[in-house]
Amino acid sequence: LQDPVPASYRQVVRQRLQRYLVNQFLAASLPGGSAVVSFVLSHDGTLVGEHNITSPQGDSFILAAKKALAQAQPFPPFPKGSQASEVRFQLAVEYTP
Repeated sequence: LQDPVPASYRQVVRQRLQRYLVNQFLAASLPGGSAVVSFVLSHDGTLVGEHNITSPQGDSFILAAKKALAQAQPFPPFPKGSQASEVRFQLAVEYTP
């Protein structure tokens, strides 16, 4: 939404969320599929506003991704020197059990 954060920070957020997504997909015994998770983080690593989760496989993937996003927070605060107050993240994940 404003100035971006460093690529290293984006990688930390991506890896953290992916770990929780895989755990939730496994726990729900989901077949292969995909989901797109879009959300905004504030400078302190907390979610801001509504998130958007879609999946062509339907509600079971969306519900698992919502649980994963809830479990993954709070994320680390933005790195020192980052001028951004909020940043939108969008992660597309393909899952194969």
